[in-house]
Amino acid sequence: MPTNSSGDEELVVLSSHLIKGCVNCDRYETPDQKLLSCLGCGKVRYCSKECQLAHWLEHKVPCKLNRQAAQSSKTREPDGGRAAHEFGRWVQLNNPVFTVALYHALGLEADLNAYKTRGVVVQFASKPNRLNYPMHQRYNVTDGFTEDLDTIIQSMPPRLANPEELKQTLKGSRPTALILLFYDRATHVLKLHLPSLQELRDAAEGVDKPVKGDWLKWLDKAISNNFQDTIKLPKPFR
Repeated sequence: MPTNSSGDEELVVLSSHLIKGCVNCDRYETPDQKLLSCLGCGKVRYCSKECQLAHWLEHKVPCKLNRQAAQSSKTREPDGGRAAHEFGRWVQLNNPVFTVALYHALGLEADLNAYKTRGVVVQFASKPNRLNYPMHQRYNVTDGFTEDLDTIIQSMPPRLANPEELKQTLKGSRPTALILLFYDRATHVLKLHLPSLQELRDAAEGVDKPVKGDWLKWLDKAISNNFQDTIKLPKPFR
């Protein structure tokens, strides 16, 4: 999780700030009519259940991301900065695993261009006494889903990544996909450069495949079983 200059944690808020007006119709709170906060994340307010229902499709993903970020902030560690750095190292170590996970999650075999419109979000938790485990086994998958790429980017605050710069990177000449990773006090934006479809296919066929298409369970297994050592990708993509 990003920190300010004093080292204090800054909570990543992945939707609009709590405001005085209804987020759907801009109606303001009055002495006679109190606005209701979203029961899921508490970050947006509504004047009625009708407005909440009307706004739900737009708020659904930011609401989930908000709840994940809030849950992350509860699991505080005395070595927060070091833990975030370690998580970043672990992410880089498992780049091959995340590449194949994205291949399965977005169905790139059927639609190679799916990464241009959709991204992946994954939540992790550290194992108790994680430092007693080898680096590749210190974290478990707890949740994850795929979502519209623009929705993910718009939900990210500027201090985590500049939305316009990120869009330009993802639309560049080099195929690049996005995975947003949460762990306790850390949020990691992983921009994956993708090899050719044949190279992706070869990498995926070199290890076990997801059972019944469950890419999330596959990802947890791949991390625990150190698939990153087995997955064969060209050097620039490891």
